Amino acid sequence: GTSFLEGKMAGSALRRKCESLEAEIKALKDSSSEKLRAKQEAHLHLTVADSRIRHLQEAMKKMSEENLRNEKLVRQLRSSNTGLMTENARLKAKMEASHYRQQELEKHAQEANEGMEAMRRELVTI
Repeated sequence: GTSFLEGKMAGSALRRKCESLEAEIKALKDSSSEKLRAKQEAHLHLTVADSRIRHLQEAMKKMSEENLRNEKLVRQLRSSNTGLMTENARLKAKMEASHYRQQELEKHAQEANEGMEAMRRELVTI
């Protein structure tokens, strides 16, 4: 058979072989957990990016809604302004007509006063 020394050497080689295999297994485990970590990290980045995208989409939607509200307000203000300008023009015309009538009445009052004065003078001379 084999000598004690040969047996010891064979056992030592076997132990080295086992240690080598264990080191390989550990390296595989490490690299796979490294890959897993990288995969999890990438997934996390994707989740964050998705969340940011949703947040931006929501913000854009709100801005669009606000733009629509503002456009509606502008239309209402324009319409209201047009109405006010029309009303203003109508009131201005009315005021001018009223002013003209007032001038006419003042002229008639003046004429009436002059007529009364003339009649008073006439009465005094009688």
